[in-house]
Amino acid sequence: MRRGIRAEIDLRAAGHNLGQVKNTAGGAPVIAVVKADAYGHGAIELSRLYESEGVHALAVAFLSEALELRDAGIVNTPILVLFDNTEPEKYIRFNLTPVIHEASTARAFSAEAVRQGTTLDVHIKVDTGMGRVGMDSAEEVLSAASLPGLRLAGLMSHFSEADLSDIEFVNEQLQRFNAIRSTLGEKGFKKPLCHIANSAAVCAHPPAHLDAVRPGLILYGASPFEDATRPTPPLRPVMKVRARVLTVRRFPAGQPVSYSRTFIT
Repeated sequence: MRRGIRAEIDLRAAGHNLGQVKNTAGGAPVIAVVKADAYGHGAIELSRLYESEGVHALAVAFLSEALELRDAGIVNTPILVLFDNTEPEKYIRFNLTPVIHEASTARAFSAEAVRQGTTLDVHIKVDTGMGRVGMDSAEEVLSAASLPGLRLAGLMSHFSEADLSDIEFVNEQLQRFNAIRSTLGEKGFKKPLCHIANSAAVCAHPPAHLDAVRPGLILYGASPFEDATRPTPPLRPVMKVRARVLTVRRFPAGQPVSYSRTFIT
């Protein structure tokens, strides 16, 4: 007898969900988040699908995840590495895009790019209120973006509560982000790709769609909202978990079942 459980992944459902994201975002470029093995769905297979569907970029959390995708032959789509800023030489060798959060990291990538005589595309993350990682001001961004060997290809941030019905802080974060965005333009920087919209913002906050959207959960068929009345496009679950039934028993009412009699029929 075959043992254990299995997860079945429906790539057609994944393609459907990507199409819903594109429609909801008004055709904005999609940065598909495939971190943590595509939320347990299989990053290589899902990334191949997203690449074939023409997503703008893929996003992972760590360098090792990006290298796994490149090793699997996913070489034509940009890959953003959201958190791991180690080993800058590998970013250049494998054509990866680091998301830079702080000045020391920017200097390290700049030094490596200059040493190799090349220019590395980077995205810079600003902290608009999440309180996790990111630069705090336009001045910090400008200083990092001006370093030799770096090209500011993108500017990003992250919402802390876009899934809530109260959008006051969402609007506050977006205003902070747009203020930094405007300052870069005033200082003569070529317009970077600006993105802040996670799954909840894709669904519920069109002003946050900007130059690209960065969905995760909704690509896999999960609503980002606890409130079932919040607007979501028609999504399809990408994963089904199946297991073989071991046995079926019939008991009279009042029969305890399992350890500590946790269920009474």
